[in-house]
Amino acid sequence: METIRIGTRSSALALHQAELVASQLKSCLPSVTVSIVKIKTQGDKLLDVPLADIGSKGLFTSEIEQALMRGDVDLAVHSAKDLPTDMTPGVQLTATLKREDVRDVIVSRDGLKLDELGQKAVIGTSSLRRQAVMQRYNSTWQLKPVRGNVQTRIQKVRDGEYDAVVLAAAGLVRLNFQDQISEYLDPYLFLPAVGQGAIGIQTKVDAQDINEALRKINDQATFDCVQVERVFLEAVQGGCQVPVGVYTQQKKNEVHMKASILSIDGSCEVTGEIKGSHDTIEQKAKALAQQLLQQGGAAILREIRHV
Repeated sequence: METIRIGTRSSALALHQAELVASQLKSCLPSVTVSIVKIKTQGDKLLDVPLADIGSKGLFTSEIEQALMRGDVDLAVHSAKDLPTDMTPGVQLTATLKREDVRDVIVSRDGLKLDELGQKAVIGTSSLRRQAVMQRYNSTWQLKPVRGNVQTRIQKVRDGEYDAVVLAAAGLVRLNFQDQISEYLDPYLFLPAVGQGAIGIQTKVDAQDINEALRKINDQATFDCVQVERVFLEAVQGGCQVPVGVYTQQKKNEVHMKASILSIDGSCEVTGEIKGSHDTIEQKAKALAQQLLQQGGAAILREIRHV
């Protein structure tokens, strides 16, 4: 193996994440040339449409997966939260880098914290999950869709189009925009998205050399947490654009997970928690999913899909 080609989106954050993977691979495999291939996805092309309205799985991943299957790239790097649970056949999530801060944050005008935002504050987010948790926290706020890269969303706050936007801490940290954060949100109250804060690396299932190389840079603790979150999401038949939140932590030899399903307006929420060993946690995650569906989650998701 003389070269490794990394497929990625072309946003500043996506490129930074691909470069993190490239750097680690170069450290482990100094004789191998690593290059980055930029690929435009459907989600990158439809910037004037709310993500929830596009109604397609793999908005930010499908074209990169296709390039992987064609052999145009050797591996694909994504924000793990963008990965659908049903990947292209023959493709797998092979590794994750060590997880960055999992929390959501707000960036607001004048640095105001959440409880300092006024009644009828206009808050921007492209995520139904964030919309739901914000509306549950304060039903008087006006949630408006916002698209574009991290810098664009922050600028829309500075320009007065929004009073605040909700973003992932990880993206701001990776782009060195920590000084723009007005408040970090409690992950127990504002449950993150499945895979949030983690960089996921896809390969072909049968790419033995690449898969072996990725074992050298895989962070097993992150990988285990992301996997159990994805098991839960698949069991509730959710997706990247449904209001499902999950917060997972490694505590000694156990994995602890809190999960919830919310209605878009935040008026209904079903939630539960589990903990277990690595051998039992995935089965418990499936059981928790069934529990939440039976307690009202199925009705919530059914209503969302028919809106």
